[in-house]
Amino acid sequence: MNETIRTTTALRLSLLLAVLCLACSSAHAQWTAPTPEELKMTSQPEVPGAAAVYLFKEEITDDKLHTWSVYVRLKILTERGKEQANVELKQYSVSEGGGYTVGDIAGRTIHPDGTIVPFAGKPYEKLLEKGQGFKATAKVFTLPDVEVGNILEYRYALRYNDNYFFAPSWFIQSEFYMRKAHYLWRPTGEQLVSKNERGEQLTSGIAWLPILPKGADFKQTRLPSTGVSDPGQLVMELNVRDVPPTPDEEFMPPIAGFSYRVLFYYSPYRSGEEFWKNEGKDWAKTRDKFIGPGNKVRAAVQQLVADSDTPEQKLRKLYAAVMQIDNTAFNRSRSAAEDKSQGLGEAKNTDDILDRKRGSDDQIAELFVAMARAAGMKAYVMAVTNRDRNLFLPAYFSMSQLDDLVAIVNVDG
Repeated sequence: MNETIRTTTALRLSLLLAVLCLACSSAHAQWTAPTPEELKMTSQPEVPGAAAVYLFKEEITDDKLHTWSVYVRLKILTERGKEQANVELKQYSVSEGGGYTVGDIAGRTIHPDGTIVPFAGKPYEKLLEKGQGFKATAKVFTLPDVEVGNILEYRYALRYNDNYFFAPSWFIQSEFYMRKAHYLWRPTGEQLVSKNERGEQLTSGIAWLPILPKGADFKQTRLPSTGVSDPGQLVMELNVRDVPPTPDEEFMPPIAGFSYRVLFYYSPYRSGEEFWKNEGKDWAKTRDKFIGPGNKVRAAVQQLVADSDTPEQKLRKLYAAVMQIDNTAFNRSRSAAEDKSQGLGEAKNTDDILDRKRGSDDQIAELFVAMARAAGMKAYVMAVTNRDRNLFLPAYFSMSQLDDLVAIVNVDG
């Protein structure tokens, strides 16, 4: 089951777009006037030498509008802090029509004397990764005329398909000190129903995992009902002040696993055991379909290994062959237009990866497993949390935590 939950009924798209345009034009008409103290400040006492400080950050998620609205005010304190003028906003699309896009980008630079330089450019789109049924890109822009002492201010909106809902994740702590932040989520009141790989219908509720600093104001409220069929809008809200930056020390584990956050999710499951068992089965079925092995992988393996080879000798030969595949996680990814010009479409299985001689690190791991299986060995992939980036949280019911694949082959037990 995908983290996004498809609803049984869709909102009228024309009405949605009209409301979105009205909401965004209203929101973008206003900026925050800097205070004299903000204009003059040259440091933050709690973090001497800090490159920058968040004066304010706000994130509002509205399920009725299918948008996340983000607003940032950042004070630049050193030369290194000027790097924050370069903003990269990720967006994601999948072949089934899900994912989200970034729009309504606006920004400005405020000098210490109060002079305002608006962002008048146009963001460009950069390809980050493309794989089986998905494409990750980014909208990139640079705020103008940035110097030490400036305040950078920008906002944007994430929009997603009106048949999908994304529960937000509020990551409160970052590399910079946060003076003040506000987060708000208006969840949908609709009954969300999804189907798993086995065709079973699942009805979801809201759950969350909070990791918050002392003094954080986290509350759940419900607005007054407007009628018999309306229980009142549920609102999840968080206000925080004076949040320290994430520590940065040598040899420390990935801080993302410890940082302050609230992770929300829609889930039909009521226990971790139930979630991981069912989701694991669906995930394994999808991966096995991609891995195969297919006829081309089997033919390649017959050319690479001999019947007289020991299992370990076979495995070493297959590993050496797989290491010749171009790893797009380190090298340049090809655009859809480049693939099309070469007669290549979406990679649907490991035969395709072998054919084009390139793939992501995960796809290469899957090809290795396919080859090992073709050589008669017991092999499979395991989804893991990349410890360079995060720590696994069993209480957070989300497959997105498992962001890397490792190959496992059984040799002589």
